Amino acid sequence: MTEELQEAVDGFFLAAEYGRSDVIKALADHGRGHLSLADVVDPVTGRSPLHVAVASGKKDALRVLLAAGFPPEHQSKAQEGKDVKNRSAYALAQELKAQDLVVVFHQFLIQQVAANDVESVNQLLEAGVDVGITDAATGGTLLHWAASCQAVDVLKTLLEREDVQKQKLIDARNGEGATPLHLACHANNMECTKLLLLHHADVSLKGEKGFSKDKTALDNAAQQEVKELFSQGLKESNEGDKITETQAENGAKAEENAGENGEPSCAANSARPHGVHDEKLLLQLEEKDLLVNQLKKTIEALVQESQEIQMLGEERVMLDYVRKLRDEKAIVQRQLEDANDYIKSQQQQLESLKEQIRQMSMSKQVHER
Repeated sequence: MTEELQEAVDGFFLAAEYGRSDVIKALADHGRGHLSLADVVDPVTGRSPLHVAVASGKKDALRVLLAAGFPPEHQSKAQEGKDVKNRSAYALAQELKAQDLVVVFHQFLIQQVAANDVESVNQLLEAGVDVGITDAATGGTLLHWAASCQAVDVLKTLLEREDVQKQKLIDARNGEGATPLHLACHANNMECTKLLLLHHADVSLKGEKGFSKDKTALDNAAQQEVKELFSQGLKESNEGDKITETQAENGAKAEENAGENGEPSCAANSARPHGVHDEKLLLQLEEKDLLVNQLKKTIEALVQESQEIQMLGEERVMLDYVRKLRDEKAIVQRQLEDANDYIKSQQQQLESLKEQIRQMSMSKQVHER
C-alpha cells in the first residue's frame, strides 16, 4: 500500500472518530478503484471505521460510512479481558445502548431493501440486524417495503429465509393494518403479488385504515392480470417460470413517489379506479412530473455535494488536513503522557516529604525521652 493510500486509511479512522462526514466522502472518492474498503481495518483491534464511529457516537459519520460501502458485517477482534467474542459495529451499538445509532442501521437496511440490493441486505442481516424490524413512520416491515417498492429480488430472498417464516412476517400488518400483499396489489405488481401468494400469504386479511380499510388485498387490485393470480389459486407453486414483465404503466409506477396513507414512499400511490383511459394518462403524467422533480432534487443534491468536496480543495489539501488531524492527536497524546509523568513525579516528592516528616517526628520523640 502506498504512503498516500495509508494516509487515506488513517484518515478514515480519524474522520470517523471526529464525525467529519465531509472528509469521509472525500476520502471515499479519492480511494475509489484503488482502495478496498473491506481492507480498512485496525490490525490490532480488528475494528473498522464503522466501529470507531459507533464508539464515538457519530451518527452522521456512521450514515456516510455505510453509504460509502464499508461492510457492516465485519467483526472486530475479541479483546482479552474485555470482549467475550467478536462483534459487528451494529452489535457494538446495541451493547452501548445507542438507540440513535441502531436506528441508522435500520434506516439504511430499509433503503437497501427499497433499492432491491440483495447483497447489502444480506450483509446487514449478517451483521445482526433483526429481519423483523419495522419503520417507525409507517410500521412497515422489510416485506412491506419490498412489496411496495417492487423490489422483487429482495422480496424473494426474504421470503425464503427461515427467520422470516418463523416470525410469520408474510402476514405482518403495518400501521394501517395492511399486509405486504395489500401493498403489492395496490401497486398492481404481478411479480411481488405472485411471490407472496406462492409463499401462502393470507388473502382473507383486511386492512384497518387508509386505502386498505375493510378491504382484502384482492379488493385493492385494479389490474385484471393481478386479480387472475388469485382466481388461479397458484396451485402449481413449483413451476419456477418467471412472470413476464409488468406492463409499461406499471413501470412508471415503479419509480419512487411520495407516500400516502402511511405506506412506504416508493409505492405506487393511486387508489382511484383505472377503468377510464383519460384518467390513466393523467395519473401517468402526474407520476412523470413527480419523477422529474425528484431527478431535479437529486441533481441539485449532487451539485451541492460536489461543491462541498471542492471546498476541501485538491486531493493534496485534503490529505494534508488528515495529516494535521493525526499530528494534533499525537500532540495531545504526548501532552497527556507528559502530564502523567509530572503527576507521578509530584507524587514521589510528596511521598518523600511524608517520609522525612515521619523520621523527624520519630527523632523528636526519641530526643524527648
